[in-house]
Amino acid sequence: MKVFFLSAVKPIIKSYELDRQGQLIKHSYPFIYEVTSHEENPNTLNDLSNLMQKYAKSGGCMLKGNLARPLVMESRKGSTDSDEKTDWICLDLDGIENYQSVDLFLDAIGCGDTDYVLQWSSSMGIENNAGFRCHIFMQLAQPAHPQILKHWLMSLNLNTSALCTQLELTKTGNSLRWPLDITTCQNDKLLYIAPPKLDPNILDPFPGTKRISFVKSTRRSLTLPFPIPSRDTLRERMDKRIVELRAISNLPKRKATKYKFTGTVEYMVSPDSGVITEMKTERGFTYFNINGGDSWAYYHPEDNPKFIFNFKGEPAYRTEDLLPEYWAKLQQASTTYTPNTQGITYLAFRDFKTSNYFNGFYNASTSHLELAMAKNESQLRQFMQQHGQAMGEFVPDWNLVWNPHKPNIVDTANKELNTYQPSTYFQSTPTKGKKPTTLPPTISKVISHVLANDQPTIDHLINWLAVIVQTRNKTGTAWVWHGTQGTGKGVLFHQILTPLFGEVNVVSKRMEELESEFTGFMENKFLVFIDEIEAGNSLYHSKISAKLKNLIVEPTISIRRMYTPAYMATNYANMIFASNKAGAVEISPDDRRYNVGPYQTQPIKLTSTEIDVTLPTELKPFYDYLMQYPADTNKARTPLVSAARSTLIDISRTAIDTVADAVLAGDLKFLWDHLPAKASALSPLNNMRYQPFRDLMVEIVTTQVQQLSREDLQVIMEWCIGNIPQSPNKFTALMKHHRIHLTQVWKGRNVRGIKVTWQQDAKWLTQAQKEIKDGNV
Repeated sequence: MKVFFLSAVKPIIKSYELDRQGQLIKHSYPFIYEVTSHEENPNTLNDLSNLMQKYAKSGGCMLKGNLARPLVMESRKGSTDSDEKTDWICLDLDGIENYQSVDLFLDAIGCGDTDYVLQWSSSMGIENNAGFRCHIFMQLAQPAHPQILKHWLMSLNLNTSALCTQLELTKTGNSLRWPLDITTCQNDKLLYIAPPKLDPNILDPFPGTKRISFVKSTRRSLTLPFPIPSRDTLRERMDKRIVELRAISNLPKRKATKYKFTGTVEYMVSPDSGVITEMKTERGFTYFNINGGDSWAYYHPEDNPKFIFNFKGEPAYRTEDLLPEYWAKLQQASTTYTPNTQGITYLAFRDFKTSNYFNGFYNASTSHLELAMAKNESQLRQFMQQHGQAMGEFVPDWNLVWNPHKPNIVDTANKELNTYQPSTYFQSTPTKGKKPTTLPPTISKVISHVLANDQPTIDHLINWLAVIVQTRNKTGTAWVWHGTQGTGKGVLFHQILTPLFGEVNVVSKRMEELESEFTGFMENKFLVFIDEIEAGNSLYHSKISAKLKNLIVEPTISIRRMYTPAYMATNYANMIFASNKAGAVEISPDDRRYNVGPYQTQPIKLTSTEIDVTLPTELKPFYDYLMQYPADTNKARTPLVSAARSTLIDISRTAIDTVADAVLAGDLKFLWDHLPAKASALSPLNNMRYQPFRDLMVEIVTTQVQQLSREDLQVIMEWCIGNIPQSPNKFTALMKHHRIHLTQVWKGRNVRGIKVTWQQDAKWLTQAQKEIKDGNV
């Protein structure tokens, strides 16, 4: 025989005391949620008796059924198999009258010649009630299914005359109260065995070990009397007895009882409704006393009130049938999205902007939001029904927002749902004590290496991150990290910034994904990481460049998702571009969007321990550092002027752009440097192109003439670039594309050209004039 006992942090006992008037006050068994199991394997019922005395003394209880696994201070939910056969039975006599002894009762039901363990109930001899109240434990000759045992117990109640006369209507008037309990055969049933705690003025009728005893008889085990009546036969007899008892109680007649199934739950159809006289919620369940009862026998899971279950062997009832007023209140609460006692609000709605359906729940106690799309209204209703919620006649429209500045996640009054979920670090408060003055060492190592140990660039990035962390806003500038493979760019983003900001609040994309017209990836993100980007490496190069400029700076952007109309959304995204190429993105000279880190040529040296163990421990100190950093928003909005940024600007410019920029800026030295070191080495063809350029440079350096005709510009472009259009109209149009607009200027006569103010160092000019005089040009 295998038997399981359970213990808890407090004794599982009933207690009694006397009030000042000498009236008996009863305190029921406590509701125990977390228990520890103890498996025992007695060889005989006498052994079982000794074990029961042991665990009863310590305030434990027995469990009917076998546990699938040991329990250590945890819920026993789902730990037993309701269909597993059992080799022992407990007969629970709940006020059996008309018998002078337990043995005579056992004789009457055909069990009188079998060994048993007798355990008197806590109320026996204390409460003012008649009959025997006890548990009788017997071993079965053959293992039996719990449902077979339940049918046998029902049959005994209905066919044993002394028991049948003690059948009563339950408090609901819908079923029978069984004097011989029919539920003690269930594999999840708790059997209370501990003696009660008594007021000193109350006499214990079973002192010491007299409450539990072993009684020896002729046979060691009980053989069930097969065949046992079927469920339908028993229900017919039940209905007949219910009709008789309802007539005695002057209750209205009703048709034969019907039952239906919803999933695996069988329930009684059209029962008499009841009135809740007491209600309480404990350990995830709501319990009731109905129509004046006091056993707290009726209950439903708190998150699914669709059915009312019970401990009395009655069928299940639909809540809307048994407790219609209570059900109406639940429906009103669910349609107004009222949290239950656990702080959980169930949600089912249509997003107004996208017309998409969503269902899920929000747990206010943990600030956790779980939301998923549904395909249609039917799925919404099925979801709500699973959790005992109602939607009403229509699907409500809600507004989905992502606002890191608004603490309320579910605003039922305005039907607004804030989907922003802060990371663990963003929910924390800075660690008490001295303010952090330095970056955590491993994080500092990664950041420094990615930015080639350039301190001004490192400081600018830290300020940029601090502004985002402190303001939860976009900065209006982006970063370019570039270097050879393995410099730590991916580690910095994926192992540091992603967990810091929260995985749902950042996104990583590859360059080719930018070619798509869809921009949904930008929505509701603090950081957008674009990996392996390379300027010009796309069929849609100009389109992507324009798109990036818009995404970096615009406060609101158009969000386009597949199968969804476009809509405008607040842009919180701060972009980071990573590349192994020197020319990562195109940057114009007047750009005000990009911060550029120096190109790192050396891979970083990081151990797996540093990445997997050390970095996670440094994230909280890193967050504290950023939160207390003197963040400068204006500085974050302004691109860092650096040699790395200038280099990328130069790489981004075409040859003709570079020459045009020099002309417009009056950079005479730039043009002078295009003179060959040794003109005599030029080929005859190149010499023909060179001489006009040389003569023009000599004229400008010698006379400082500030007018350049169209022909002068053609000479400059032809020598510095080559393949320049000779047609005046085509050349004029080409210059317009590079910001050189021709007007009327005087150069001996009115011609089309530009006026240039040359900018050059006086020392350099003197040297250039000397080279001309010496014939070195």
